[in-house]
Amino acid sequence: MVDIDVNASNILVESTSPQVYINAIYDLQQLESRSLCHRLATYSLVVNCKVIDGQETLDATGQGLQHLQDTMDSSAINLAMCDLERARADIPRQCDKFRGDYLASLPLPSGAQLHVTTREISDCMTALGSIVTAWTSFTTYKAQAKQFCEAARVDLEKGMSLAPAGRLSL
Repeated sequence: MVDIDVNASNILVESTSPQVYINAIYDLQQLESRSLCHRLATYSLVVNCKVIDGQETLDATGQGLQHLQDTMDSSAINLAMCDLERARADIPRQCDKFRGDYLASLPLPSGAQLHVTTREISDCMTALGSIVTAWTSFTTYKAQAKQFCEAARVDLEKGMSLAPAGRLSL
């Protein structure tokens, strides 16, 4: 499994560019034509990033950063699962809670909450690491998740509106 340099602490440093926001809006518009699975995963990501960045959770204990990292990882896995399901590929059992039908059975998030634990995220990532196409999809979505979280931060700092409900029709 190859590690990629997309982590929560970078968002605090790299989120001052309005270009990040513009790129995220473009990607959100592209997702409007994707499956319900993709839209649900992205909605959860944007809501979690906005709530986390809107609170003083990014504190010295690192709990806020861990939740932000889990949010990005979980969302990237969710999106990769959407691709795997669409391709009718085998999905590792460690990733069952990241499947589209499981996401669709959950209530829409309204705050900083994940439907999985850090351990479940780690276990699924380990399983995905052994499937080349799944890992490639995950790493691509991980970079996109970082971009959405950066945009959510710009949203709050600049008073822009990355309101997910207004951008993604579920």
